[in-house]
Amino acid sequence: MCGIVGYVGEKDAVPILMDGLKRLEYRGYDSAGIGVIHDGRLEIRRTAGKIADLARVLLQEPLRGRPGVGHTRWATHGKPSDRNAHPHSDCARAVAVVHNGIIENSSRLRKSLEADGHQFESETDTEVVAHLLEEFTDGDVEVATTRAVAELTGAYALGIISERAPGQLLAVRKGAAPLVVAAGEDGLFIASDIWSGVTSRKRSSCASSDTCGAGGAFGGRSAARSTGCTGALIGGSAPTGTGLSGGSSGERRGAPGG
Repeated sequence: MCGIVGYVGEKDAVPILMDGLKRLEYRGYDSAGIGVIHDGRLEIRRTAGKIADLARVLLQEPLRGRPGVGHTRWATHGKPSDRNAHPHSDCARAVAVVHNGIIENSSRLRKSLEADGHQFESETDTEVVAHLLEEFTDGDVEVATTRAVAELTGAYALGIISERAPGQLLAVRKGAAPLVVAAGEDGLFIASDIWSGVTSRKRSSCASSDTCGAGGAFGGRSAARSTGCTGALIGGSAPTGTGLSGGSSGERRGAPGG
């Protein structure tokens, strides 16, 4: 099982993400990585191996920023390797996607995107999502996410950050892939399960829904509202109208991965 963590708030995301990933190690994994927005630019660090290997990468290439997403990968599409580790990005290196689950129509989508000029770096089904976001983004990342997930079939959970919306964290859930959304005084959090520690910070949370959106830096506004998932939260600068959804059907079924 892959593990997802995400954070948006006033604190540096890196230590929060690393702590969450360590708490998700019990799920089993073969690689790990994190991505953050720093000074308006996306930065990603990832590696095959364990959290300790990722920590060594961060010692060599320090990282800070917010918001951020993190991931532990259990390989299903492609061997364990640095290039197959999450987060995955698009051609412009502007968006970072972490994923738990199966994108069942990824082969068809990949062929279509490659025909349109997109260049893939990994063997994963996850990278399809990043390139779909690039294909559909026209100034509004949330609208692009809604359009992208409408193309996907399968059961999955996604965490997304983008240079084009540097104050937002987007989360999507479809089918059996678990996702927890929580809010605390120090920000908003997403994770694959409560053992990541997000609920120790929570004001309220959502553990199950077919549609689930979350985002926004805690800024001038901090009011939360429902977004199609009871307890799923948007605060601060997040745009209105979130209601992210996916589909179903089939190229591959079975153990969640990426």
